[in-house]
Amino acid sequence: MVPLARKIVYEGVCSTLLRMVIDLVVSDFSSHRVARTYCVGEVLAMDHEVRYWGISSEDRLWKPLAEELREAEVSSRRRFPGALSAMKEMAGRMDGDVLYAFKPLVDSFGLALLAKRMRPRPLILDIDDWEWAFSLSKGKWFILKKSLTRLTRTSSPAWVWVMERLISKADAITTVSTVFQRKYGGVLLPHGRDPQRLDPALFDPIEERRRLELPQEPVLLFLGTPRPHKGLEELMDAVMQLRRDFALCPLLVGGEPSDPFVQSLVKRTQGSLQVRPMCLFSEMPQILAASDLVVLPQREEPRSTGQVPAKLFDAMAMARPIVSTSVSEIPAILGECGWVVPPEDVPALVGAIRQILTDPSSARERGRDARNRFKERYSYSAMRTILRDVLVELGFH
Repeated sequence: MVPLARKIVYEGVCSTLLRMVIDLVVSDFSSHRVARTYCVGEVLAMDHEVRYWGISSEDRLWKPLAEELREAEVSSRRRFPGALSAMKEMAGRMDGDVLYAFKPLVDSFGLALLAKRMRPRPLILDIDDWEWAFSLSKGKWFILKKSLTRLTRTSSPAWVWVMERLISKADAITTVSTVFQRKYGGVLLPHGRDPQRLDPALFDPIEERRRLELPQEPVLLFLGTPRPHKGLEELMDAVMQLRRDFALCPLLVGGEPSDPFVQSLVKRTQGSLQVRPMCLFSEMPQILAASDLVVLPQREEPRSTGQVPAKLFDAMAMARPIVSTSVSEIPAILGECGWVVPPEDVPALVGAIRQILTDPSSARERGRDARNRFKERYSYSAMRTILRDVLVELGFH
């Protein structure tokens, strides 16, 4: 019997399961990497005590979740040998019943492996990206140079390579896509969201648009961290074509105006792109409610292999018309509830957005279908069932 566990009865479930302390290990509290960890943690917290541990690359928490994670155990030491001593100290204090590491990286999975070695207990690893692909995309010389010059950093490509080969040390694996499930094994755990928090019935689009000082013309939203592999250059080209025939406000939420890539996107749209910084998690529903459609045009490349944009589920939950690309799991997730076009195909992107702008009534109906699909398959309730089964498989009955 694990030392901190006690039996409870799950709501709506006849069998019993142990109530446990679960230590969630984050790879970087200063970046968007913490978002999936937090959502999984919210689901686990329905039935267990959860605690957050990990490293921060900066002296601050990621802004959208800074308030929610204020009690997390955080270290800012990311260089060896100091990072190793900090990891040992932190691992020694992790006394939960289960370890749950997010991303196969030194400062999350490596930290969890160290804690397990100090006191054996089940370790779950979550994989939502092919981490090695981020190095591969920059070429072999980049990998060699950074491996040699940054070996003291936990983010070195050399350590990413090592941790990739230790994945089999996990007792269970959860992944966001069937691509990763085939590659690493484990259980499919899609991104999930709280349907009560993300509910379009709670928000007045006109009022939210006024509060955000957005124009009356249709708002096309990209929500997330702007990166080239997310297809934003193609999206901006599509916007410029559409603006010949439609009044349209392109809005990017999650970027910084000082970012050179963001500046290139603004220039690409001749200044028409509105850029807003990262919003708080609590503000996300209002921004979605104020938008007429959401576009997530992922490219097909190593960095997006198996990747699933978490913002897809926010948009589905808020019943927004969605345009995305046939990359990874996206077509299976959206089904017939959105518009899916080939990646990097600007004319197809223009055509899908044009359909939404010319027939907004049908677009809203498809958005409502997307919310119904979300509630059935991708809500916190669906995640809770999957996570419960993972824990049962680990022997917690």
